[in-house]
Amino acid sequence: MLPHPLHPALVHLPLGLAIILPLLILIVSIGISKQWFNKGVWVLIVGLQLICMASGILSIETGEDEEATVQKVLAGELIAKHEDMAKAFTVCAGITFASALIGFIFIRKKKVFSLCSLATLLLSLATLGLAMQTGHLGGKLVYEHGAAKAYEPAP
Repeated sequence: MLPHPLHPALVHLPLGLAIILPLLILIVSIGISKQWFNKGVWVLIVGLQLICMASGILSIETGEDEEATVQKVLAGELIAKHEDMAKAFTVCAGITFASALIGFIFIRKKKVFSLCSLATLLLSLATLGLAMQTGHLGGKLVYEHGAAKAYEPAP
């Protein structure tokens, strides 16, 4: 059985991935350059970045599904800020995924892969920053503005 509301349960996956991916990208990039790892391990980065982006999309969808309920207790402007930040996070995660995928496609070309792995690392740090801002705004909706009250049973 799925939790209700689904949005708060789902959003932790993209946020958690955004936190660990920069470190994983750094470790795998260094490991490949030092030949500690086979180049094929980069597929792990591509896959995790795809999951980060896809779960961001699902988080936006579930948030939009629950928006009407939460607007009963919150101003729409507060929700819109959180939603806009979530969209920026997801776009950045998508660009990071594209960079990782291009690196995988050109993994045998050392210079291209090095540039792509560096770009992927930097983009993952930008994604992390957006994730932190998105999560902070979501937390404020719940803990400062009372969004959870929309799901309390009527007296």
